[in-house]
Amino acid sequence: MSGRAEIFIVDDDDAAVRDAPTMLREAAGKAASYQSVSSVLATLTKREREVLILAISGHASKEIAHRLHISYRKEDIHRAHALKKTGASNILELARNICMG
Repeated sequence: MSGRAEIFIVDDDDAAVRDAPTMLREAAGKAASYQSVSSVLATLTKREREVLILAISGHASKEIAHRLHISYRKEDIHRAHALKKTGASNILELARNICMG
């Protein structure tokens, strides 16, 4: 380092300067959304999280029930409770909400 201060001249017409406030608002929105998604997922029981992980991975309900050694009906109940807690209407919507933050 030379100890010199460097001055940068920013052109107000620069697209990056014009778009910066919008980009900051979007980033703040995504961060808040991520925190809300993670706080909602934290409310799920261990079994509800297990069911959702397998469902999002593409496993069928009967296969999930078999893997977790529970009845098909119990798997359905865990899935329904998890979807209700997250506010998603189906697994695809839940996966989209998680991925999009």
